[in-house]
Amino acid sequence: QTVLGHTRKQDMSSLTARREIAAEAKELAMMVANIADDNNPDNLPARVEPFTNWMPAVVKTEKDKVDNALETLVTSMINFISSEYNGISYPKEKCRRDVGIIIDALSHDVQYWTNYATRLCANMYFDNATSVLPFDQRTQTADFYVEMAEVVANVVRELQSGQDTSGTPATATEAEWVADMVRIIEEMIRRDGLDALPEIVEPDTSWVEASKLWAGDVIDENLNELADDVTDYIKDNFTIVDYSKAKCRRDSGYILDAMSWDLNYGGNLASRWNADFYYWNNELRIPENTREATAKSYRQLGKIVSDVVLGKYPGQTMRPEVGAEEQSQQAYDLGMIFYNALFYNTPKALGPTKKPDFGWEEDKQFKFAKDILGNNKTFLQREVQRFITSEYKFIDLPKTYRDAGNLIKILANDFRFIDPALNVEGSDKAT
Repeated sequence: QTVLGHTRKQDMSSLTARREIAAEAKELAMMVANIADDNNPDNLPARVEPFTNWMPAVVKTEKDKVDNALETLVTSMINFISSEYNGISYPKEKCRRDVGIIIDALSHDVQYWTNYATRLCANMYFDNATSVLPFDQRTQTADFYVEMAEVVANVVRELQSGQDTSGTPATATEAEWVADMVRIIEEMIRRDGLDALPEIVEPDTSWVEASKLWAGDVIDENLNELADDVTDYIKDNFTIVDYSKAKCRRDSGYILDAMSWDLNYGGNLASRWNADFYYWNNELRIPENTREATAKSYRQLGKIVSDVVLGKYPGQTMRPEVGAEEQSQQAYDLGMIFYNALFYNTPKALGPTKKPDFGWEEDKQFKFAKDILGNNKTFLQREVQRFITSEYKFIDLPKTYRDAGNLIKILANDFRFIDPALNVEGSDKAT
């Protein structure tokens, strides 16, 4: 409806898009809605190829080559990963899917002489400018895209083994352009940041119908308003907490293990440590809008565990022995550690540490080992840091970029400093 001028707070224009264009926009949105609702990618509608009559023949030829070589490219990439990294653990189907998405992006960008889709693919590896790739996979993934750039360049020149060579090959110029698109993704992964992402190259839209261009501009200009409308709709119509069921199941497993350990050995050490893990340098590590719900969930978990200890939880498998009221109260108190820390949003609410009771151990061997580890904790931490730094030359790139940027600003400020009273220019105070 935005393209028809119905979005609130929108600047009206004398040029109103045809209702057919508005219907097209709605159908695109409904395609996403239907798939989300069905949760089945098999129900995707048939692909509608874009209008290509306006394209130069050579561009159409290059685009078709990239499209037609999809299977060759995917197979080459999977073989490269398997042989180069000696069978590194990775999901082949996801690799095939991701390569397919990138090939579609390259095909789009070749067709419209832009880098729009490739930039989107590069962004997929980051969430809020933070890499979603595990640290030990970044170098391998970047190397993978170096290989992919070479394969794609060979494909458009019809030099890749196994591909159809009946068409007219592209020149080295076009091959280098396609390879450069892949290198955008490689560079982002290798630098572990989006700071080197190139500026968007706007596509050639000289052939597009004027009313459709206007419709696209109207949507772009109203993105913030549209986002607010959708957010308000969700808030008004659904009671929902954004959470990952898989991560919830995983974290609950950790917490139940910790509770079990504490109930077995006494104290609250394991539960308290797990609760403290929700903070990093006293900063909460989960979204603020899920904090209270998470806190109440863990309080409920404590109640459930306390009932289970007494054999009172509906539907549980009964055993000959059950816990006493003391263990039940302890289970509830362990759940409250998580509730207090999250609900009051501070690790200070964790409460005092209660160490386990190892008085039952007769030969004290485990007690001695525990004391030795405790006395050498600082040494062990430093040794791990030394090994990582020396073995992997590890650098936290985002913090390095941040600190280097701050230093440059400080140096610049010192150079600009002027004290008129003393007739002094320059300083080293800030540095």
